[in-house]
Amino acid sequence: MVFLIVACSTEKNTPITRTYHNVTSIYNILFNGKESFREGMEKYDKAYSDDYSRILPVFTYGDENMAGSIQPQMDRTIEKCSKVISLHSITVKPEAKKSVMSEKEKAFYQQSEYNKYVDNSYLLMGKAQFYSNKYLEAERTFRYVMNEYNYEETSYMARI
Repeated sequence: MVFLIVACSTEKNTPITRTYHNVTSIYNILFNGKESFREGMEKYDKAYSDDYSRILPVFTYGDENMAGSIQPQMDRTIEKCSKVISLHSITVKPEAKKSVMSEKEKAFYQQSEYNKYVDNSYLLMGKAQFYSNKYLEAERTFRYVMNEYNYEETSYMARI
């Protein structure tokens, strides 16, 4: 019980708190957000029908009626991603243990976010906003990911 109380705080940045928030983020909240997004995309793909009398589109997004049909799933995805960001984001710098550090240790202490799944949450949130036809919100979210998590895989996915 004491472990859970200590681990729940995002005000401390220790290996225990990072592990707790990483595990809770990926296996509880983000998992449900990904499942909701997947359900919405399956529903979107099943409902879409090609019009063979016209040139077939490469991408099938942009239809307002289709976006409206998957709105509940996308709203749930956005809600779950927001929950990961608000409840499990660790921005407090950990205490440095030694004065001389390797380059890897310096890079670790210079991070702005210590939960490894917050960037994935932002990316998934941007995708859900995009498929909900909330293009300005999605663009802001993708730009944030590109600027904040530069040179990480999620940054490259946001650019795409």
